[in-house]
Amino acid sequence: SSSGEETHVFFSSGETARLPCNNALSGCGSTTWNYYRDSRSGVELVNLGKIKDREKHRRLRLDSDCSLNIADAIKEDVGLYNCHQYVNGGEYGAASAVYLHFLDGQHLCS
Repeated sequence: SSSGEETHVFFSSGETARLPCNNALSGCGSTTWNYYRDSRSGVELVNLGKIKDREKHRRLRLDSDCSLNIADAIKEDVGLYNCHQYVNGGEYGAASAVYLHFLDGQHLCS
């Protein structure tokens, strides 16, 4: 489908949140991850397989399957994470959307 994959991930404070990239190509060299706290402004976290601004994003790790891991996840990490593939300068396929939600004790905060 043109809308791509949509996944919901839930985490508790201090856990490592694993965000799957469902449209990944082998090697991850085409993989770009963008984060949207809200719908207005996106932040590029990973560009073509490389984590951007490692000092600022030192909790991030890209797995061999191109999933994005956020160590010691905190409430402020919630939001929409989009995984895109870029081949020869153009986007390949549909984006893979992952919504990250925080579990606060018995309460679900999104």
